[in-house]
Amino acid sequence: MHLLLSRRLYADGVLTCTKHIWQWELKTGSPMGEAEKPLMQYPIKREGDTVWIDFERELTYEYDV
Repeated sequence: MHLLLSRRLYADGVLTCTKHIWQWELKTGSPMGEAEKPLMQYPIKREGDTVWIDFERELTYEYDV
C-alpha cells in the first residue's frame, strides 16, 4: 500500500494507518493501541542540513510477502 502523509494521517507525532486504524509514535516507531507490529523505518544519516535515507531494500512485514 502506498499512501502519502497528510495532516489527516499524521498529527501530534502519531501516524495513523487508514486501512487498519493502527497508530504509531513516529519518534520511536512504537505501536500504539491496536497496532500489531512496530513501524518499520528506513535507516537515515544526517550530515549538516542534509538527511540521507537508505532505500536499498523495500521494507515488508512477513504477512506482506
